[in-house]
Amino acid sequence: MARVVELLGGRYELRELIGAGGMGEVFRAHDLLLDRIVAVKRPSGSFTGSSRERFRREARAAARLNHPHVVAVFDWGDAAGTGTGGSSAYLVMEHVEGRSLRAVLRDDGPLAPVEVARVGAQIADALGHAHSKGVIHRDVKPSNVLLTSAGTVKVTDFGIARSSATEALTDPGVVIGTAGYLAPEQVAGLAADARSDVYSLGVVLTELLTGSRELEELEQADAIPDDLRAVIVQTRAEDPAARHQRASDVREELRRCARADADQTPGVGTETAVAPARVAPEARTSVVVDVPTATVADPTRTIADPTKVLAPAPAPMVESPVVAAPLVAAAVVAPDVEPGAAEAAALAVASVVDVPEAPEITPSRRERRRAARRERKAAKRATAAVGRPAPAKPPTKAPKLPRQKGKRRWRFPHVAWLVAAPVAVALAAAGVLAYEAITAKPDVTVPSVVGRDVFQATAILTEAGFDIEPFVAESPQPGGTILDQRPADGRRIEEGSTVRITVADIAAEMPDVIGFDEGEATAALRDVGIVNVTTTPDYRDDLAPGTVTASDPLAHQRALKSGTVTLTVAADPTVRVPDVRNVDEATARAMLEDQGLRAGTRTTPHRSVPAGFVIGASPGVDASVQRGDTVTLQISSGVPQAPVPDVRGDDVDDATDELEDEGFVVAYATTPASGRDVGRVLGQSPLGQAPEGSTVTLTVGTG
Repeated sequence: MARVVELLGGRYELRELIGAGGMGEVFRAHDLLLDRIVAVKRPSGSFTGSSRERFRREARAAARLNHPHVVAVFDWGDAAGTGTGGSSAYLVMEHVEGRSLRAVLRDDGPLAPVEVARVGAQIADALGHAHSKGVIHRDVKPSNVLLTSAGTVKVTDFGIARSSATEALTDPGVVIGTAGYLAPEQVAGLAADARSDVYSLGVVLTELLTGSRELEELEQADAIPDDLRAVIVQTRAEDPAARHQRASDVREELRRCARADADQTPGVGTETAVAPARVAPEARTSVVVDVPTATVADPTRTIADPTKVLAPAPAPMVESPVVAAPLVAAAVVAPDVEPGAAEAAALAVASVVDVPEAPEITPSRRERRRAARRERKAAKRATAAVGRPAPAKPPTKAPKLPRQKGKRRWRFPHVAWLVAAPVAVALAAAGVLAYEAITAKPDVTVPSVVGRDVFQATAILTEAGFDIEPFVAESPQPGGTILDQRPADGRRIEEGSTVRITVADIAAEMPDVIGFDEGEATAALRDVGIVNVTTTPDYRDDLAPGTVTASDPLAHQRALKSGTVTLTVAADPTVRVPDVRNVDEATARAMLEDQGLRAGTRTTPHRSVPAGFVIGASPGVDASVQRGDTVTLQISSGVPQAPVPDVRGDDVDDATDELEDEGFVVAYATTPASGRDVGRVLGQSPLGQAPEGSTVTLTVGTG
């Protein structure tokens, strides 16, 4: 580790260089203001344009995140203060003691399933937090995940992250990320969303389990629990709609897998932290970059699996490892590469990946010898054809032969070879042409993929033997639809040729529809490909009903065509009081609330309306009111009560007159009596209170 003494911004004292890579250098530094150790990343080489914006974006994106599993970014600055210096900018981050998952794989090999589930749950937790803040990482890989000495996961390097509401730094159709971990939609040049990070997480988990990124290795492994295997397979679904739609869903499933696996493993608890990273004692006081890289342009090298990367590129960029150490700084700037196979890893960070052509077929040694013999025989035949015998070794003393009449002797023997040589060359050229014709690739008819989904089109063209070069374009067609292809379908071209396809973008820019009529706004959204539109009312009297007052997403933001756009539309706030008479109180309240009104109550007795039912409302039925006003319901308490006179012991006639004067109806019952009790009221029902006009029964004594 090189010693460095430099002061940045008057605050950060660089202590030592602890890592270097293709995108920058990482230093261990001392924050003089807060007296703490931090990690400082500075760009290497040219630092203008998109590379400067990448640093700024990393600072802005990570500064929005506050999570225990995300490396914190503290500060961003420009040492020169002008913003135009070659490498004057710097990024100050949390200093992390530990190793990256790439170093863990390199040093210790694949992890146990329970550890993979726990590590994956923490990564998914960090990604879920980032997604909730509108930040998509877009480069999830083992070297961007740190494992501290305490066993805590830290996700880092948001340098190519983007907000879901902002534009990317690359042109449409350009792949950005790390080859081997990209989701299919990223490979096709389409916009990445939270589900793209879910796919990359699935690749990382596969590699942690098997040591390989290939899904077939995961499916063939026997020691992996079925529930964990099912979770990872779903994260790696080709169709984004078939994956987990949120990283938090992956987190919960992985936690369940970790608990289930821990229950079956003796001596393993259910806590979410993994085993502490093993750190060499002599290296615990410093931090270095795990796998920094240097960019090497080598067009003779190819990617490990060219069918997995489809992107336009003038020339491939190859990343190769420079150093590796047991500790990792918070800023990991290296793309992820297989240990010992850096030449085969094609990097797609701010560059593009080319698909290599098939290797040239070389004739075997036996075929070359046969071709040489054929050429010699052809030369002999050509010599004989011009009248000169094949050269032979002359005798020591040639006999003198008589000169034959009519035959001409060649005066200059080499003239025959001047005639035979072109013939031999022509025959050799004919042999080469014949060989090329035999070994040439056959012509194949280009299938039609226009109008198909990009995943179907990719499968069809790949199966037909073509390479694919995708380009993204704005279109009202659904996202991922193939708009055009070159060459057109029906053409016959050589197998292995490249077919360029134009793909409809999965997102569209929201038009400004504020002030539009609802119908006009819906049509404007349909013109850019957004068809799922819902409305919510905005009750107000200052705008005509149906006028759009707001939209979600906002105007000029990027909106997924498959998502839902909500329009807020002005609505008339005036309503009429519904007829709530002679219905029970609960029903009347529901009728008022449906109209946006509030209900109040007042009870009153009534002779004909049963208790608990509505007699009327105030304001009255069909009255015009504003939404939110209160309507008072008159609830019947039933027939009014009246005191019943006590007529027991009175003469029956006097008792009857008194009750009838109070408005009651009198009924009689008899009971045997004697003496003075005959003709008197011996009992009555009811006593005390009774509804007005109700019946009172008198019990009269009879002899």
